[in-house]
Amino acid sequence: MGMNLQSEVDPLLPQLWEAAEANYMQHMSDKYSWTDSAEADAQNIADMKQAFERIVGPAVSDLVRRFRSYYSLDDFDLDPVADEFANEKDRWEEPGSSLFCHIVAASKGIQQVDSLVHSDQWTGTAAMAFKNNFLDPFQGSAVTQVGCTREIAIAARSLARAVQLAKECVVWICKNTIWNLHASPGGEYPGPLPGETSEDGTKKIAGMTAILADTAATFMAFVPGLDVLDLGLAATGVIGGSIAESAAPSAQDAIAFAAPAGALAQDVISAAAQALTALDKNIADVDDQIWSGLDKDLGAYGVFSKAYIGIYSEGHGEHSGQGGWLGYPDLAPSAYQGLTSKGNDTKQDGVVVNFRNLYYAATVNMPLVADQYAFGIKVCNGVRVTGVDHQFRMSVPKLNEAAETFGRAMQSTHDHCVTYAQAMLAAARDYEWTDAYESGRIRDLEGMIHPPDPSLPPDTTVGLPSLD
Repeated sequence: MGMNLQSEVDPLLPQLWEAAEANYMQHMSDKYSWTDSAEADAQNIADMKQAFERIVGPAVSDLVRRFRSYYSLDDFDLDPVADEFANEKDRWEEPGSSLFCHIVAASKGIQQVDSLVHSDQWTGTAAMAFKNNFLDPFQGSAVTQVGCTREIAIAARSLARAVQLAKECVVWICKNTIWNLHASPGGEYPGPLPGETSEDGTKKIAGMTAILADTAATFMAFVPGLDVLDLGLAATGVIGGSIAESAAPSAQDAIAFAAPAGALAQDVISAAAQALTALDKNIADVDDQIWSGLDKDLGAYGVFSKAYIGIYSEGHGEHSGQGGWLGYPDLAPSAYQGLTSKGNDTKQDGVVVNFRNLYYAATVNMPLVADQYAFGIKVCNGVRVTGVDHQFRMSVPKLNEAAETFGRAMQSTHDHCVTYAQAMLAAARDYEWTDAYESGRIRDLEGMIHPPDPSLPPDTTVGLPSLD
């Protein structure tokens, strides 16, 4: 979250009022007659204070209100949101804690399932439907889902950096106002404007509109498995909206403090107001950039539209109906029917091997994959950014929308992992047609395979039982 803006600015506001009043009185003092009379001089001071409150006070009060209006930037820390979806240093090849890494783990889990369930070994339609509608498209969809985590992370990290820079600028403008109000500059010099570059002597906030490009560049530089992720996205014809938007040129307004040190209080206060207006314009520009990127992502051809797995989408029913398993008869447990080959009553009996594999995939692998998406559901449901939307009025609601949309994809994928596993498990327990030798061995193996313990790490799960 960085600095707490309110704790930085609140102590400065009384100083601002005092400096403005002192400035006004110093400039106006030669308009009064001063004597050796303490009473007359006290009256002059009282008159000048009243004049200040009448002439300059309203502008100072408005400026104070504007400074305080930025306190809502303290209301939400966006960096943890970014980290939950993807971190700049996440690795495709190495485990991590972000949703990016959980989806990679799910992808590897499905690869294991693919090695266990052989569609050509089953006489029915279920195994082939499972392969065609889930196993085959899963890897491409998982790559797209990882791309979604990166897009949300880029947007959230960009917002976090923009919020931090905006806070620093507010503090700088406030300190600069106080410093310039002194007839002879005094107090702590505020230093250069945060992110400042010099262009023909004009102070510009170079960092604000460059934030999205800089953030996207860090993710592009460090995102591991770049070939897997970006080549996979390219194969779908999708490019992340935030990445695309970061490459677009953007204009930015200078934040200049026009009044020199020692200028009239009215001029200094006006200059401060103009600086805040320029800051607001910079905020609006980066707000629009981030919004545009996410809006592309959420469009009909954006990356989020391709985040669903297999034949299911938001347009399909999610509950079992009269049509069969989730409305698809080919996926019902009975559609596995039987195996194409007969057993040979050896240790590597083909019937026993295939039933064991199906049971293990349904009991262990698929629930582990579903758990990765359960984590994704939790992460997405936890994104309800508020407070900072007072300044970032477009991008924050769009970020919330992106998280909600992606959450539905996580829920859909999770539910279908569970449903497929249920069908496979039911089929694996239906070995009545096998002979006594095969059914006995299958029953023994069944007792060795247990669902994953949610309290233990996934790598502690008991492996595939040996047939020796």
